[in-house]
Amino acid sequence: QLAQLIGAPEWLEDPRLATRQGWVDHLEDVIRPAIEAWASTYTRAEACAKMAAAGIAAGPALRSAEVVADPHL
Repeated sequence: QLAQLIGAPEWLEDPRLATRQGWVDHLEDVIRPAIEAWASTYTRAEACAKMAAAGIAAGPALRSAEVVADPHL
């Protein structure tokens, strides 16, 4: 779902990413840069909503000031 959502359908055929270990091995050089590039075009809320709509669990990471100001925390 993630590969399709962020516009990287080639990941589905990439032998480097065929296993969980492959995702770990290529997190920093392939996966994270692609996700960050995709997410940079949305607000945190928009990116999370798009991921949720695709069936991917996601939530925004709060900045320090947001954590302090959050009434639930």
